[in-house]
Amino acid sequence: GAAQARWQLAEMLAQKGEWRQALELYQDIQRFYPYSQSAAKAEKRSCQIMYRLGQFAAAQKCLEQARWLPMAADLALFFPQQMDDEGLWFYAQSQQAAGPPQAALKAYQDYLLQSPAGRYRATALLRLAELCQQLGFQQAGIGHYQELLERYPQDSLATTARLRLAEALF
Repeated sequence: GAAQARWQLAEMLAQKGEWRQALELYQDIQRFYPYSQSAAKAEKRSCQIMYRLGQFAAAQKCLEQARWLPMAADLALFFPQQMDDEGLWFYAQSQQAAGPPQAALKAYQDYLLQSPAGRYRATALLRLAELCQQLGFQQAGIGHYQELLERYPQDSLATTARLRLAEALF
């Protein structure tokens, strides 16, 4: 239908890097087709694009209103829902960009717990290590660097982890 056609056009614009036009289409999907299957995906992509455009306050507001984010633990028992790897990762990044370091730390920990085969695990471990060190949790930071090196020795981030681990130990 019309919502799907707008979705496809918005995706094409986003792939070309025409973020503002794509954002307008994603927001149109939410506004004109709120009950379509594309609406929740469009909401998520809108938040991501706002973040990419540097509109951090708008992205944070978008995240707070998002229907695809995890709900409070006590409510989750009654309303189970699943967030995909990309959603978890985006949420962690947004917490680092707009929230206090403790919120980012928790978001990256949640990413690692809820996305056991996630494609950003090495990056999450590196960011956790950096945040731990920033917050004064040196041993935890060292542990995250070591875990990154053990689990992802061939990842391009392993070199950075080795350097930072050496700096933390000496």
